Amino acid sequence: MKPFDYFVVFAEMRTGSNFLEANLNALDGVTCHGEAFNPHFIGYPNRTELLGYTQQTREADPAGLIERR
Repeated sequence: MKPFDYFVVFAEMRTGSNFLEANLNALDGVTCHGEAFNPHFIGYPNRTELLGYTQQTREADPAGLIERR
């Protein structure tokens, strides 16, 4: 199987997605960036940027944020 660089998890509220994220972040070499593409904020509530991208920058260049990792 070919290794992958990133993956996406889609989840509804109250499904255990925060628990999953915390456990994934505990693994060496795995980093979760919260709700990177939430239309109301970037990454986590009350944050203004993620990996050097603001919400406005992300909207203008979503692929750039993915490549930023």
